Amino acid sequence: MPAGIRNHAIDIAVEIPCRYQPLSNMANKKRMKPLFILLVILTITTATPADGIARTARISPSAVAGIDYLIEFIKPSFKAEFDPSRLAGLIDFISTSKPAGSRCRLPQRLNATPAYFEFDINRNFADILHLAYHPDIPPQIISPGSVRCSYWSHINGAEGSLPRLWKQTGHLSKPIVVKGVETEELTPDTFSGAYYRSLLDRALILFTGKGHRILISLTRQKKTSDVGKKGLIIGKDDQWNYFYSDEKGLTKPGLGWADSYIYDTFSIMVYYESERDRPPTRACIFKWLRAGWLGFNMVKEKHIQSGFRRFVRDMKRVVESPRLPEAENLAEISRKIKHLSRETLQVKMGQYLKQLVTRQTAQEKRPHPWIKKAASGDGYLSRLSAPQIQAALFLEVLKFKLGLLTREEVAYLAPLL
Repeated sequence: MPAGIRNHAIDIAVEIPCRYQPLSNMANKKRMKPLFILLVILTITTATPADGIARTARISPSAVAGIDYLIEFIKPSFKAEFDPSRLAGLIDFISTSKPAGSRCRLPQRLNATPAYFEFDINRNFADILHLAYHPDIPPQIISPGSVRCSYWSHINGAEGSLPRLWKQTGHLSKPIVVKGVETEELTPDTFSGAYYRSLLDRALILFTGKGHRILISLTRQKKTSDVGKKGLIIGKDDQWNYFYSDEKGLTKPGLGWADSYIYDTFSIMVYYESERDRPPTRACIFKWLRAGWLGFNMVKEKHIQSGFRRFVRDMKRVVESPRLPEAENLAEISRKIKHLSRETLQVKMGQYLKQLVTRQTAQEKRPHPWIKKAASGDGYLSRLSAPQIQAALFLEVLKFKLGLLTREEVAYLAPLL
């Protein structure tokens, strides 16, 4: 999934439900009564599916065999060449027309909660690859409400950059495979306010299946994520204004002390070209997620579906926008940001934080103490990494290009516009 779907990515990011408080923390703080512990256990063990949605799409055993093949393929220890024939059943499932909003019951894997989502993107297959997998465009381009920042640290066993996959779609005599490791940080969760950082095994597979061009993006978490930290969503989530406190816990009142984690996640993001060089492009997401506290998986399918909707809302808003600049123009903006000195990055980030103060004041009448303190120069800027600052500045430029910000609001970024 592009970092976040990437990932993207996505690479997608989902809401991590942390409604239940860590028993160890509460015991230490003497806040949890035995009766409450019993109620929590009963809630966990007797909960029933809450979505109540009829699943009309059926997945065949041969499609499941394709999923199992990809679970093995993403492992760093898997050395064999990619075999497209192993995905015949999965491609049949993807290519089959389904009623709008269809879901399917995926097989249980990795002790995680599964979910599936399918949607169409009104852009050509090659255009999507150009935006989502350009080596100079931040992967958050297609998932600004789900991914804070992400970057590959190794590609095909070495340092380097992604190949220009969109340039290779015209002559796919054999599959093109990219495997590597990616660091991904998510935006604040819409329920708990927490955000997470994970290390992922990633794979991109570009090939032709049954006469159609297909891109598969795989992600598998390498180990448990960093502990969830407190973040803020400023205003409406679809305005993509976020603050990251770097303080562990949850933002939701009463749960600030809770330590939550993403224990494991595996996702398959498929872009399927239905008709040569013409939109729409079909996108399908298969995801398994295990997250919560004390090793308990608190994720239900509805939580993953909520994350899917968040991702799809933002991807379509960006990729289908008539205001979106050409990919190479976006790449040039990103390169300019990456070439800024550390000192300049911090200065511009400080100006960005002042903008966040203004935006929150407009929403809440007074700035949150975290943002006010960060903008006043308490050392917050020095704790941010270059990728974190670069991603924040790029997102501001993107929002301006899409018409979400005025020129006055991004005047401090004038040389980059």
